[in-house]
Amino acid sequence: MGAPINSSDDDFGITFGKGESGYFSSNRKDGRGYDHIYSFEKPDLKVWISGYVIDKDEEPVSGAVIRIVGDDGSIQKAAANADGSFRFDLQRGVRYVMLAGANGYLNSRQEFESEMAEESTEYTVDFTLAAMNKPQVIENIFYDFDKATLRPESKAALDSMVTALVENPYVTIEMAAHTDRIGTEAYNQKLSQRRAQSVVNYLIEHGIDSTRLKPQGYGKTRPKVVTKRIHHLYPQFAIGDTLHTAYVDTLSKENQAAADQVNRRTEFMVLSTNFQPFADDLKRMQAVQDSIRAAEREKKILEEEENSRRAQAEAKEKEKQKAEAERKKAAEKKTDKQIERENDKAEKKAREQAKREKEKAKREKQKQKEREKREKEKQKLKEKRDKEKAKQQEKRERERAKRLGIPYVPSQPQAEQKPAEEPKPAESPKPATDEKGGDGSATPAPAPAATPAPAADEKADGSKAKRSVRRTARAALKDKREADEKKDAPDEKGSANDDKPSDKKE
Repeated sequence: MGAPINSSDDDFGITFGKGESGYFSSNRKDGRGYDHIYSFEKPDLKVWISGYVIDKDEEPVSGAVIRIVGDDGSIQKAAANADGSFRFDLQRGVRYVMLAGANGYLNSRQEFESEMAEESTEYTVDFTLAAMNKPQVIENIFYDFDKATLRPESKAALDSMVTALVENPYVTIEMAAHTDRIGTEAYNQKLSQRRAQSVVNYLIEHGIDSTRLKPQGYGKTRPKVVTKRIHHLYPQFAIGDTLHTAYVDTLSKENQAAADQVNRRTEFMVLSTNFQPFADDLKRMQAVQDSIRAAEREKKILEEEENSRRAQAEAKEKEKQKAEAERKKAAEKKTDKQIERENDKAEKKAREQAKREKEKAKREKQKQKEREKREKEKQKLKEKRDKEKAKQQEKRERERAKRLGIPYVPSQPQAEQKPAEEPKPAESPKPATDEKGGDGSATPAPAPAATPAPAADEKADGSKAKRSVRRTARAALKDKREADEKKDAPDEKGSANDDKPSDKKE
């Protein structure tokens, strides 16, 4: 049945209902391989062909009769509407031949084949009929400049003329060539006659009886009358105007070139419709038609073979892809129990992993606590050692001060030392007579208290504090000796004071 009803998955259990509808089972689009029920309905496909029948001036040909014959034996016939339109219903995969004709017009024939597409399709075919009662321009016939040689791009138009004469074997025509206004009448007459003869020679070479053809050159003696179609292409020209030399000379250069282009043309005119070809001519024409059909059939066969090879290659590729998809699917397909076991295994693994993570976090927490405990113990031990060291240092300094006989000045810890102040000049000791005791004797001045030695602006460290203490002690010792010497010497009144000065400690 083909896609999408038939797929690469497991499709089965189809049942049909009304028309092209029904139900089937399939495990498509289910990652776990479960089966589901799907419904389907194939719509009725419509195939038809439509188009228009017009003349060479693009005017509709009302009342034209269109016949269509299929290789399936079908025959249809209908008349075109007033606007030239028509429409036929068709079948898929059928080759058709269509023929359109009307009174006063040459018949036109076309062939085509409907496709086997699984969708509604509309084909379009238009017929252009040539009138018998007036000249008909053959479009796209080109000659070399100032010559009668046909250029290669004229072949398509000439072949269509051959087909028209074959499809209308009882008509005779006049093949006329026209030139523009440039050049003399005699020269243009000869040039147009040679060009008309070139077209006739081509038709004869392709199987048209020479007695049905009359070449005629008109030079520039028959200028073109503007039709509705020409006006559509060249709106600067009004319908009914004749493009003769006097009129063209009044136009601009651009419009003159356009008018010359319109006048340069090749036309045919139907002379009679009662031509009676000889039996040999009929046979020859039939042979030409048979050769054309044989060439078309050969081309069709080659195209079908190519399409068949392409379809086979695509089918092999699809089969290969399908087999690969089935192999992957078989490798990936698992039973429910297998999926359940894998799920249980995954859950158990996840629980074990969570347990390990929890134990690991617990161990890390215990290690952190132990590290913090060790750090605290280490800090306490360090503080204890620092205190003992400070006590020993203080003890040594006390013993030293005692040994030197100076007062003990505790030194500040290094972290608590203050910036040193500006040094003050040392005061000299006052004479012993400045102060008197109660008995009138002179009392020696007390020794100056030990003051911290001046410090530099830089940070005071432990060694600097020690040096300051030593200097202070030496200065105090010196002052004491001077005071003792003054005590032993007689004062200005000749009295001596045997009393020792009292030591004052700060």
